[in-house]
Amino acid sequence: MSPFLPARYGAGIILHIREIEGRDAELSFSSRKSLAPIRRVDEVNVLEEALTENKPKLSFKPYQTKFVRLLF
Repeated sequence: MSPFLPARYGAGIILHIREIEGRDAELSFSSRKSLAPIRRVDEVNVLEEALTENKPKLSFKPYQTKFVRLLF
């Protein structure tokens, strides 16, 4: 399985991200460079339903897995 898929709705992708070092971690999308500017970052569930909206920084607990929707 690929770590990303095209989003069903909107011009974006769904990322499947997992913390693997066993430590609290933080991931910021505001400093990421891409071919298209990232307009929005949402944490979503497996059905692409928004859990948190427009949150450019995500916190992870040890070994936690999250789905993230990036809209361009």
